[in-house]
Amino acid sequence: MTRSFMILLFVFAFLPLKAGAQETSGSFAGGAVLMGYDNRACSGALEGSIRYNSGAAGAPCSGTDSYTTPGTDTLVITSSRVGCTATVTIKAGGGGSGDGGSGQGAAGGGTVFDYSPAATGTFNLYIGGGGAIGPNGAGGTSSGGQGNSAGGGGGGGSASAIKYDATLLSIAGGGGGGGSTGSDDGGAGGGLNVNGSNGTGSDPGNGGSGSTGGTGASSGGAGGNSGNNGVGDASCAGTAGGTGDATYSIGGGGGGDCDFSDSGGGGGGGYGGGEGGGTGFNGGGGGGGSGFLDLVETSNSSSTAGGAGGSGASGGDGSIALVWSGTSSSSDPAMQFCDGTDWIAP
Repeated sequence: MTRSFMILLFVFAFLPLKAGAQETSGSFAGGAVLMGYDNRACSGALEGSIRYNSGAAGAPCSGTDSYTTPGTDTLVITSSRVGCTATVTIKAGGGGSGDGGSGQGAAGGGTVFDYSPAATGTFNLYIGGGGAIGPNGAGGTSSGGQGNSAGGGGGGGSASAIKYDATLLSIAGGGGGGGSTGSDDGGAGGGLNVNGSNGTGSDPGNGGSGSTGGTGASSGGAGGNSGNNGVGDASCAGTAGGTGDATYSIGGGGGGDCDFSDSGGGGGGGYGGGEGGGTGFNGGGGGGGSGFLDLVETSNSSSTAGGAGGSGASGGDGSIALVWSGTSSSSDPAMQFCDGTDWIAP
């Protein structure tokens, strides 16, 4: 009996103990953990912290959401951010320069504005890429027009756009691509509700005008109207118009002409896409895409520079950033976690 009892003691002494919960803040009541509200701004020092938002309106809003990779993305807005103010900065892609740094690409358009979500929903984001350097510079992802292959035109920059659920808030127009010589510069993209600028040269592409794509050059591809593709140069299969996007109301930029060695750059994407540069003794730079801003849904708007135009290089990519401030109007209780930047609901 004594020997068996000692063996049992030995076995139990080396069994792993069951881990218990660690109380760091709050109190245990009836087996539950009572979490309190923390009114400090979420930061790296609080990363991993948990708080309870009781649902009383007035909880502070903070944090930044930034998107810099060309393509589409989403940002889901939970009840903790309803009524908060997002200061949105949207920038389109810049146009690429012509081959060897000849014609310069133009900067994309950009807009800064405030928007306050009145209900839970989703921001839908379209981040435009910069146009590639010539020759045959590809348009920015994905609404920029393509530069010509024969004369070394740069690609047009792509537009950027942001929606909240089904409501289009803003489009920033992409910059036009540079043509084949030093005088064939692209036209700048528009922000706010500004038209895209015309390119330069003997036969430049015209900028987008409102929701209408640019036209008028003798041989450059036309920019697409809102939601439609830009037109490529029919005589040159390698020079394509940019892809429009009906979901975001983006018109594609037109393709640059390539009939001769001195010819044009691609147009920028926008609410109306810019026209591609045409042919001539000096060709022409592509036109910039036009911008759009919903003046009813937004406030405190101003213009800002978008992605840089290429100078002997490809154009800079666009971006979208949302900086949060103010106080929440939500009355929905929720647990929130600090991710190092912002208090978020699970």
